[in-house]
Amino acid sequence: MKGQQSYKVGIYCRLSRDDETKSESASISTQKAMITKYAQDNGWEIADYYVDDGASGLTFQRPDFIRMINDIDRQRINMVITKDLSRLGRDYILTGHYVEVYFPSKDVRYIAINDGIDTINDDNDMAPFKAVINEMYAKDISRKIRSALKTKAHLGYFLGTYAPYGYKQDPGNCHRLLVDEESANVVRRIFQMYLHGSSIGEIVRALNDEGVDTPMQRAMKLKPERFKAEKWYGEKRWQRCTVRNALSSIASLGHMVNSRQRTRSFKCKELVNNDRSDWIIVEGTHEAIISQEDFDEVQRMLETHRKPTSTGTPHIFSGLLRCEDCNKTIVINRNAHSVYFSCSSYKLGGNKYCSSHTITYDALVNVVIQDIRRHASLARIDKDAILSRLLEEDNASRKGRLAKLSGELSKVSDREGEISRVFTQLYEDRVKGVINESHFLSFRKQYDAELETLKAKKQGLQDELASAEIGEKDTSRFLAMIGKYTDIQELDGAVAHELIDRIYIGKRNDAGKNLKQEIRIVYKFVGEVARQEMML
Repeated sequence: MKGQQSYKVGIYCRLSRDDETKSESASISTQKAMITKYAQDNGWEIADYYVDDGASGLTFQRPDFIRMINDIDRQRINMVITKDLSRLGRDYILTGHYVEVYFPSKDVRYIAINDGIDTINDDNDMAPFKAVINEMYAKDISRKIRSALKTKAHLGYFLGTYAPYGYKQDPGNCHRLLVDEESANVVRRIFQMYLHGSSIGEIVRALNDEGVDTPMQRAMKLKPERFKAEKWYGEKRWQRCTVRNALSSIASLGHMVNSRQRTRSFKCKELVNNDRSDWIIVEGTHEAIISQEDFDEVQRMLETHRKPTSTGTPHIFSGLLRCEDCNKTIVINRNAHSVYFSCSSYKLGGNKYCSSHTITYDALVNVVIQDIRRHASLARIDKDAILSRLLEEDNASRKGRLAKLSGELSKVSDREGEISRVFTQLYEDRVKGVINESHFLSFRKQYDAELETLKAKKQGLQDELASAEIGEKDTSRFLAMIGKYTDIQELDGAVAHELIDRIYIGKRNDAGKNLKQEIRIVYKFVGEVARQEMML
């Protein structure tokens, strides 16, 4: 290689965004001029220029760098010159690979002018150290950028590329959000439809049928300069995930959310999701388009995973029913004779998980209608009397309810502790050979199932306990709301979800001649007013 005199030079220039604030010496034009003069002074032929403007030195997936490598493979060039080693790259491992392995294997001479590196010589011992220093510099810059962005996030700046659906960036301040009325009205509509019983699938169909712009289509209209029409095919149809995202967006409450994602490292730009606890949320940074009350109710409904029935629509109690004993969801079933509900734990695992808690659809509808009528009539006849009674019942029952919930929670926690100790003993017995692997796995499966049930029940008890500890409830609001339904004849999803927070289905009591079953209706704003025991 030393005797080779005829060179076809590839001049490689790179400028990253981090370098844009530097002096003119780091600019593309300066790099080109410096390297061109150097090549001409040495009498070498310049075959081509390769320029990656705005490309990080930590990746080698740069368009013109790849083009240069392809030209080397086709033997179009046999010399590469850069201003310095950092222009070639800042990842010391890959930079070293190209300088010490790839270029020599292709008989390509590499020169970094300012660093005095020339692979035709044998005195390039400092090149690896310079590559390490270049990577350390990149790491330091990355750390400083992250720190600056974190500071802006804590100040409530908008740092995203596209504004959340329902908003647009302030033309005078790109870090501030303003309400975009067109998309904000769509968000409000989505919330109202969901609150009044429409499933996510029904909302998707309605929006698509009406040709409502998707979030990406709206973003393209608001910021057309950010999209290249020939390469962008924005999502043209609403999807279930799009609607769910709209229903879950904290931004709709007027809060700024940053740090939802992060890159794996300063060298690996792959995005990974942060835990919710690591999100940076600053409240009240912009105008809210959804009330806190509606947002909280929707989140509660989403957590129940409301699923459509075989007819394509959710049943009217979707998301409201819970088992009194295990706190798992009560699910809808159908047979040739009737539509009925039963405990999901029992349906999956039988008696070892829970009991059936079966109740027919018609029977439950009848119980709920009668209870709504009763309270609506009382509200119309004497609001003061029922208000006083509700407050008295609330005060009298709260202490008893708190004591009962605390007792039940203590029992659940004690049982969890017992199972933990049993697990430890089982493991020791397996290690000692007292029980074989098959028996160990069988016992473990059984206790795992019980722990799962206990976990759900514990969460339900904790939620109830938190609710029971809240002060006076909004009884006047409840009375104003329920007073509209004195003459209610039919129950639909909108009414059920407007009035009711949760319905707990008790087990069937087969003692005596008559079958009995307790139904506990928890109303919004006042909680549990009275339990209903129905005759089956």
